[in-house]
Amino acid sequence: MIEQTPARIRSHSGPSGTAKESPCSMFRAQAAVESLLLMGVVVAFVLPLVFLFFSTSAERVSALEQAQARALGQALSDRAGEVWYMGNGSRSMMLVNFPNGLRNISLAGDRVGDSQLLSSGREITVSYLAPPAGRRDIVINSPAPVRSVPPDFGRGGRALSQSEKAQALLVQTSAGPGTTLRSGLVAVIFVNNGTYVNILRQVYGMVE
Repeated sequence: MIEQTPARIRSHSGPSGTAKESPCSMFRAQAAVESLLLMGVVVAFVLPLVFLFFSTSAERVSALEQAQARALGQALSDRAGEVWYMGNGSRSMMLVNFPNGLRNISLAGDRVGDSQLLSSGREITVSYLAPPAGRRDIVINSPAPVRSVPPDFGRGGRALSQSEKAQALLVQTSAGPGTTLRSGLVAVIFVNNGTYVNILRQVYGMVE
């Protein structure tokens, strides 16, 4: 009996004898090209959506910070007006929220002389950081002249040091440009001194 060996098939491109590319290789190459084209289409479609998402998120954050800064300024203005109309010697305390991104709170009464206090000392300016535009200011006109002047004496008539007086200021000194004030609830005292409403932080044993 003659044993037959399996036949081997070779493909030739022609008389030259060069090998032809198999159908599997052609299929894999085509699939790779189609995958690259599909990835390109997906990236071209997704990138604008991602950019739009982050742009919208930044605008919403900026709008929220603006609303919080305005609410803070309006709350200070409204309470100062109430204490002002209650008459000399009246006082009140309230909790206010210092939002994230708060840069500064400026009282116009701290920048003018006594002769200008009644007419020009009524603005409350709340400054906050709003990326990417940077610092923005919201100005609220208060019904009352407003200042933040720490007292010279605390409980029991004890004279206060300069560092203790600084603790009673409405706005604590920030570290420098680009920094923000510490966020959170702050207890604020409003005192009608006859010619202006003094706005201070509540400090136990000093300003209460």
